[in-house]
Amino acid sequence: MLFRSVDVVPRAIGFGTVNAQKSWSAVAEVSGKIVELNPRLLRGAIIAEGALLLRIDPTDYELALARAQASVTSVDAELAALVAKQKNLQASRDIERRSLALSQRELERKQALKQRGNISDAALDEQQRAVLAASQRVQDLDNSLALLPAERSVLLAKQSLNSALREEARLNLTRTEIRAPFDLRLAETRVERTQFVRQGEILAQGDGIAVAEIEAEYP
Repeated sequence: MLFRSVDVVPRAIGFGTVNAQKSWSAVAEVSGKIVELNPRLLRGAIIAEGALLLRIDPTDYELALARAQASVTSVDAELAALVAKQKNLQASRDIERRSLALSQRELERKQALKQRGNISDAALDEQQRAVLAASQRVQDLDNSLALLPAERSVLLAKQSLNSALREEARLNLTRTEIRAPFDLRLAETRVERTQFVRQGEILAQGDGIAVAEIEAEYP
């Protein structure tokens, strides 16, 4: 008996449902009225990656960003003013310290004159009061300078908070636009122009068209 090799292509017939590998739901991340709607936002339409599907009214979010930016700018100005204040206080303290040193030397001179009986008690007392006044001015300036680090810490905390609020406002502004994350076919739409949508609301759903998967069953 002779045997001959034959090429055979095995075939099996199965049944299953075709599903997109990737699915996507357009969820509103901010609330507002729809002011722009893609005319192709219809069930079954093919939408290219990056295409604008809809835009939520950005006015409130633009104002929030402007307010946050103004707050950041205000704190920056306060920090700059604090630096200038510190420099001025340090300069004033240096002047008062020199004045105090001069008053102390003058007091020493008058004390020596008093011991020799060349000046009156009133003149010596007056010079002592001048030294005390100069010492008080130096102490007041030292106290003012000692408070500046605490003021700076408060302003830095405000700056961090305002910067965070600004970034949140900027992020919310970008969320007013919803774009297709990849090439997709719209499976469902639930939104119309001028409709008010709320945060967390599903506005549309779509399936990726690049790759499909089939979970098939075979006898």
